[in-house]
Amino acid sequence: MTTQRIAAQPAALTTIGTHLSGAAAGLPATRYGRPATGDGAADAALNEFAARWSDHLDRLEEIIRLTARQADLTALAFRIVGG
Repeated sequence: MTTQRIAAQPAALTTIGTHLSGAAAGLPATRYGRPATGDGAADAALNEFAARWSDHLDRLEEIIRLTARQADLTALAFRIVGG
């Protein structure tokens, strides 16, 4: 998005921020309800995979939320400057 477009439509960034926040909230979580396979080694591998996946999703969610907040702040700044 160019600065001219942002200046003309700062609300568009707020909309982007809202969509990003919604996307972050919709990320799947694997932290809960992991079924056991009955095989100790398989369960350990599954638990390790799920823990790593959850860590990656947590970081991705944090990045998306920060990006959404930045979009909102940028939109606010353009509104203040523009009027």
